[in-house]
Formats: sequence, structure tokens, C-alpha cells
Amino acid sequence: MGLRSRAVRVAVGLRFVFTGRWMSRPLSGVDGVKAAVSKKCSHLPQGAVRGKAEAELKNFSPHYQRQYSVAFFNHIRCEVEQDQEEHPQLLQHKEPKGTGKVVHKQEVTQYVEELKKWKDRHIVIKNDNSIECYENKEVHQKGGDPKYKLIPTGYRVLTSMIEYALLVDKYFPDPSAANGKDGNQSFLVNHTQYPVYLWHPYRKHSYFCFENEEVQQGFGAVLNDCIRHLNYEFAKQSSFEVQAFAEAIQFFRQEKGHYGSWEMNHGNEALILSNLVMEELLPSLQSDILPKMKGKKNEKRKTWFSILEDAYILVQNQLAGGFQSLQDGCKISNKELEGIIRSDMDQIITSKEFTAGKLKGEYRDIKEYAMCKVHSAYQVHYYYRPCVMFADQLTSSKKATNLIQNRRENLVTFSRILSH
Repeated sequence: MGLRSRAVRVAVGLRFVFTGRWMSRPLSGVDGVKAAVSKKCSHLPQGAVRGKAEAELKNFSPHYQRQYSVAFFNHIRCEVEQDQEEHPQLLQHKEPKGTGKVVHKQEVTQYVEELKKWKDRHIVIKNDNSIECYENKEVHQKGGDPKYKLIPTGYRVLTSMIEYALLVDKYFPDPSAANGKDGNQSFLVNHTQYPVYLWHPYRKHSYFCFENEEVQQGFGAVLNDCIRHLNYEFAKQSSFEVQAFAEAIQFFRQEKGHYGSWEMNHGNEALILSNLVMEELLPSLQSDILPKMKGKKNEKRKTWFSILEDAYILVQNQLAGGFQSLQDGCKISNKELEGIIRSDMDQIITSKEFTAGKLKGEYRDIKEYAMCKVHSAYQVHYYYRPCVMFADQLTSSKKATNLIQNRRENLVTFSRILSH
């Protein structure tokens, strides 16, 4: 080690002793990047994020355990009855993964956030639906490494700045905009009038521009095709584990009051659970972090979406091990019951069908009773009694309707129990 190096180390050590700081010079290069990441992560309440992920997984576990048992029973039943019916696939199968075959190449103009400039790039899409970005075509031809590789599961392709800005405002409700501060500040100026935005609520965005509408629409169609296959690659698997997970997610969201389709139900178990946690976590992050952020709107926006990406990665890492343990526990417990299920299969099926018939009959009787009460109320109102009596009858019919709803919820719960 040279004399100069030793002197520098001694100076740095003395600086730490007297000031508590190691750095004796401005940050640059890798050190600067690490410091920027550290500063960004300081906004993120990592303990709260981990706690929320653990709590959501704990609340989800009973639903998954129950539906796993139901799906496992149906799986054994199909084996016993030799029911090997194949369901048609909505999506065409591509070539097997792992071959690394290039299915699309294109020259694009991409906005590089680190440089704050539009740069020419070479995009390569392979048969595993991954997107690789190279500095130029020659680097790819010589076998060089890409600038980055992206698996666009859950992304959306947008071609309108207005549509993109609406999504940004939804996830980044900047408090300063309400006060008129930086309210009309544009995020970026497009290189041409034919942009393509690759959007995800919790991951880094990408921005491209093209010379004409035909090329713009063609590139957007290629991206949409990749996203479509990645989004439903997991769901189209025919295993009972996938079916159990999908039904558990459905019942878990219904318990929270969310019905119908869900736009973030994409990818594998880890991604779907992470999307579920982030959906619950987002409002608290917005209320806790956004008011404390300082600076210009564009800088705050960039920092905010970086924080969301960090939280998303943190949630995925937290859920990965927990869900694997949950799944392993379900496999062990149901494997122990397999012998009992196979030996008592006929008796289980008979009891299940008998109970289901009883439940359907009871539900039908209650429904008919309620319809008669409603019809009677209207009849009384129009032909026989004054409006006061009609109100009494209508109240009675509402009670019957509420009775149906409560009884229906009880029957659904009871049916799930019988499905074990």
C-alpha cells in the first residue's frame, strides 16, 4: 500500500472519530448510487410494510387451507372416477421456454430517466416473453449484455399521455397540486407525437417514441401479446393447487367487500399476493409519506414511484417464504387424509349430494316465500288497502329479503364446510 493511500485512510479514520462520518469527499459513482438508495429507503417504513405483509398472509391462510382441501378432494375424486376430461385452452401455447429464441427485434427511441434524455435503443423480445434492451444492435449481435431485462407481468400498454397522466395522478395524489404549486408541471416532453408508455402501479415505467402511428401500434401490439401470455400463464395451469389458490383469493377479497373481477389478478402466487398486500398498503403509504416529501413535483413523483417499487420488492420477499411454508403444510396435512378419502369416497359423495339437495330445497322455499310477500304487498297497495298498510307489508317483505340474504350467507358458509 502506498504512502498516499495510508494517509488517506488515516484522514478518513480521524474524520470518523471526530465527526462520526466516514465520507471525506462528495459522493460519486457507486457510492452515490448507494447513498441515493439509502436516502430513498429512509422514506419507506420497512417494519410496517413487513408487518402488513405478514398480517395479510395470516388472514389469507384459512381461506387457502380450506380451498386446498376442497380442491384436493375433487382431485382425488376425479382420479377415482377416472375423469380425465381435458379443458380447452383459450390461449395458444408458444414454444417451450428456455430456448432463448428471439421472436421480435426493433429499433426504438427510449427515454432514459438517469440521463433525462431520449436515446436510441435496440429492443429484443424472446419466446419467454422477456424484453431485453441493448444500447444498439451491434452490442446484441456481438453477444453483449443488455442494459436491462424486463418481465412485463401485470404491465399495461398506453399510447396516450392523458391516459398515462390520469394513472399517475391516481397513484401519486400530490398534495402540492391542490395548493397550485407545480400543479401544471409536465412530466416529460415526448420525442415524437407517437408515444408508448409501459405502465405498472408498483414497478418502474418505460417510455418509447416512434416516427409514425403504424410502428407505434405494431410495437404496442407486440408488448400486449407478451403481457397477455405472462398474465395468464399461471391461471391456465390445470393443477388443483392453482384452482385452490384462485378460489382462495376470490373468497378472501369477497370477505373484504370486493366482488367481480380484479385488474391485478396476474402472475403467479407471489405476485398476486403482493398485489393484494399493496392494494391494502397504498392508502397508508400515501397519507404517511407524500405530505413529508419536499422538492419539485417531477422529482417527488420519481422518488414516490421508486418507493412503491421498493415496497413491492420488500413485500414479495416477505411473502415468498411464508407462502411456501403454508403450501407445504397443506400438502402434508392433506396427504395424511388421502387414505381416508379414498376408502370413504362413496359415503362422502353421497352425504355431500344429500346435504346439498336439502340446502337447495330450503333456499328455494325461502325465496318463494319472499316473492309471495312482495307480490302480496303490491297487490294490497293497488287494490285493497291504503298506503299505510302497504308500507307495513313492504317492511315485512324487506325483512323477508334480508332473511334470504342472511340465510344465503349461512348456506354458503355451511356448503364450504361440507366440501372438506
